[in-house]
Amino acid sequence: MYNPYQNLFQQYQQPYQPYQQAQGSPLNQTINQPQMQSGGFISVATEEEAIRWAVAPGNVMTFKVQGKPIVIEKSMGFSQLEEPKIDKYRLVKEDATEPEPSHDPEYATHGDIDALESEIAALKKDVDALKAKSQEAFKPKPARTKEGSKNE
Repeated sequence: MYNPYQNLFQQYQQPYQPYQQAQGSPLNQTINQPQMQSGGFISVATEEEAIRWAVAPGNVMTFKVQGKPIVIEKSMGFSQLEEPKIDKYRLVKEDATEPEPSHDPEYATHGDIDALESEIAALKKDVDALKAKSQEAFKPKPARTKEGSKNE
């Protein structure tokens, strides 16, 4: 009796052998890859070349323009509908002997604290005075009677 699934079943029982390509196939030939510099920079001749470079979704590529102190970072979000984000940086040489500015915090003295407390107290008095004025302005006025309106 003929079983159409027998050949399929035998095929799946054999050990997996990865697909091997022939030596002359175009997939084995090296594509003209860009030269990577140290640090993962791709060296390009012009800024336009870096901007035209295709970036896969979810990836970031960093380009160094030859002969110029310019680094371009091109990133693509995970959506294929987004436009790539291009950031351009100019490298600036700094003098290594110049001291860095100190970032020590300035501490308040007792005199500064006392002055601030007196300012806060004065502001509280002003706010209380404004509250009292506003409450007087919105205080309900006594109702006028018919007799009182004739006399006025």
